[in-house]
Amino acid sequence: MKTATFKEWDLDKLDEAFGLSQVFDDDYPLLKDWQQTEVEISAFEKQILLDLQQPLCWGGKSWNEFELENKFISPVVMAAKIDDRKIAYFLERTLSGVVGDYTLSGTVDGMIATGVRNPHTPVFVCTNINAALKIKVHLTVKF
Repeated sequence: MKTATFKEWDLDKLDEAFGLSQVFDDDYPLLKDWQQTEVEISAFEKQILLDLQQPLCWGGKSWNEFELENKFISPVVMAAKIDDRKIAYFLERTLSGVVGDYTLSGTVDGMIATGVRNPHTPVFVCTNINAALKIKVHLTVKF
């Protein structure tokens, strides 16, 4: 069993170790369908998103990791009302697990996981936001 921390990985190492490859919408019609799903939001939720969007557009490209997390990501996740008695949004928590021949561990920037006071089973993890900022992602929100 090999041991590694999250900081030791880059995209090439992940691809090689786990046989990963980038996928596109055309490869997975289900993903494309999910991305095109429309969800109705209330006027209040719309205003929250617009209020968060404006500073992101003005200065988001110059924000550091902590500014992005605190000014945008956390407020959006909390506005989505994810936290309840079964699942919650956790920040700067230790995560470890076995994937294939590797025991992986480290502190993640954020995760949505089962549990209330402590994370148990992660369902979404975000780590190394600075690296993610280098990748251009286009998100369209229709109001």
